[in-house]
Amino acid sequence: MRRQGGFWKNVLAGLLMGIGCVLPGVSGGVMAVSFGLYRPMLDAVLGIFHDTRRKLAFLAPLALGGAAGLLLGARGLGAAMRLYEKPMLCLFTGFILGGVPDLLAEAEEPYLFEAGAFDACYAWEMHHLMNDVAQQKVRVTALRDYIYADRNRYPQSAMRLVFTSNHDENSWNGSEFTRMGDAREIMAAFTFVVPRGLPLVYTGQEIGYDHSFAFFDRDPIPSYAANSFTDFYRRLAGLRHANPALAAGEAGGEMVEIRNNAEDCLMTFVREVKGNRVVAVMNLSPYAIHADYYTGIYAGMYTDVMTGVACELRGHVEEDMAPWSYRILTR
Repeated sequence: MRRQGGFWKNVLAGLLMGIGCVLPGVSGGVMAVSFGLYRPMLDAVLGIFHDTRRKLAFLAPLALGGAAGLLLGARGLGAAMRLYEKPMLCLFTGFILGGVPDLLAEAEEPYLFEAGAFDACYAWEMHHLMNDVAQQKVRVTALRDYIYADRNRYPQSAMRLVFTSNHDENSWNGSEFTRMGDAREIMAAFTFVVPRGLPLVYTGQEIGYDHSFAFFDRDPIPSYAANSFTDFYRRLAGLRHANPALAAGEAGGEMVEIRNNAEDCLMTFVREVKGNRVVAVMNLSPYAIHADYYTGIYAGMYTDVMTGVACELRGHVEEDMAPWSYRILTR
């Protein structure tokens, strides 16, 4: 963990974050991001049992300042509210409204990456395109065009949060079962191999829970047990962890397409870094197709991730593919 400022500097930062936690419309977490402390704090907490003394030396002044900030902020705010209730309410309203543009900008605006403010943002446009492909409002060529355009819109280091469902989408537009139907599995697999992508799994997806959660009310999952969906997501998570070529941002390999005979339905591409290669063959359509493509330098022996079986990727491939079928090969 990189050293982050001195003792008193971190006490002051903790103090301001503590005060920020008390003020409506102001977030201690956002202030931590502004101070460049959010990620170091997260790393220190998650790795607290490794090099514990140094991490506690970093966290202790932040905690001390945060506790003082909460106490002083609460007492000061209470006094101010008793003396100047209406002006303070107007001030709080200003804080809240002032934060709305930033909250909306978190979606996927490129300026979020200026000056290193954020490492990742949501790929909402990609998500909507995946829904549209699943519903055949557009063909896979639209998704391919988006991926190439995305390269030019964001810094190479930008990580894009990719998903088939999240809280907003699930509650307002339905689960992935509703929106994507039979395409839900291949679309989930796609989020784990797409370039620069950082895949997200929403509550209940890991057990195949087909339900739109209440947005504002408590809506617990009635039962929770591992099943075939759990095995599916475990394989995908294992795929990501075992293959550096699929790392998010600039750490992973760029997408190199293998041209094929059905590019309005089929995506065939490679992501590769030194010592690791992943080949994806994905029929992103509701049609059975006869695929025909030449693999060139990428021919050879691989392991099929979803079956664990060794297989050969020939120099010239001709194969029939069922609707929404795919293969992910690694070596």
